[in-house]
Amino acid sequence: MERTLKKAIRTASNVNSLMLLLFYGLIYAAVFGIQLLIPHLLPEDSTYYEAIYEVIVYFVQYVVIVPVLLLLFRAILGRKIGWNLKDSYRKPQASGGQLFRWCLIALGLVYATSMASQIFFNVVEMVTDVELQSPSMVAEENWVGYLNNIVAFSLYAPIFEEMLFRATLFRNTERFGSWFGVIMIGITFGLWHCNYEQFFYTAILGICAAFLTAKTRSVLPAMAIHFTMNFIGTMLSIAYSGLDTDNLDLEGMLQHPLKMLLLAGMNFLVIGILIAGCVLFIVELVKHRETFRLGNTVPQASGGKKALVYWTAPVTIVCVIVSLAMAIVNAIG
Repeated sequence: MERTLKKAIRTASNVNSLMLLLFYGLIYAAVFGIQLLIPHLLPEDSTYYEAIYEVIVYFVQYVVIVPVLLLLFRAILGRKIGWNLKDSYRKPQASGGQLFRWCLIALGLVYATSMASQIFFNVVEMVTDVELQSPSMVAEENWVGYLNNIVAFSLYAPIFEEMLFRATLFRNTERFGSWFGVIMIGITFGLWHCNYEQFFYTAILGICAAFLTAKTRSVLPAMAIHFTMNFIGTMLSIAYSGLDTDNLDLEGMLQHPLKMLLLAGMNFLVIGILIAGCVLFIVELVKHRETFRLGNTVPQASGGKKALVYWTAPVTIVCVIVSLAMAIVNAIG
């Protein structure tokens, strides 16, 4: 591999990872500041204390920090490579039928991975006799908590995460080959979540979202699958709020009929999407394999060699270590 190409890949990797490290630092600083500020705004025994705290944190995380990172990216590398955020928000270059099929496949693969991941970690817990801690996405049981989960997960996350990862970091990386960029940023997206439970399925979500962005030359389909998955997850988080799932019996279910209906509806929807998406994926692989072909602007270097250069960039090594360390800390509580 040419030295110039190595340097370009390493630079792209370092800048991508720098954005994530800055995100970690800024969000921890923001959380520290909010924890100092919020007791002056609300008494700690307030019904809405936790919910309002989360409203402020998610607002700062997405609406403040992500745009700051985009400005920094533009100043550090964006201008040099001709990056323009608007270029990712064009009309998708695919028919409505193709978009629906690809989005359904993506969601099916994400849900299949999520289910497989849950089974895997359940087995790990049984074999090791270690209880792993996972982050709670359950909404606070009040209208502020419900509204916060809807806005944060169904609106902020699809808009701002796609803006950062697919419209920016992926565009920075796909210069060295579309599938290369798809896989690198997919894995990065999984690592960014910093918890074992979400790593595998968010990595697959990241890969599928980047594939759709590369295939359609637009980030809008990626936002669509991200919104759909998060909206279903948000409805489940609202349905689970206030339920003692460990001791839930028939009497408890009858006391919460609307939540039970919402849980049943969302779970049936997930199962339907999973089955339909996986079946369509197999059909696509067998009958339309050309669907998965993407451009490779750097064919003179293999994907493996490019990946080795990417993951051994110094800032990226630090970023991976920090992400894994936070995931381990979160898992052991």
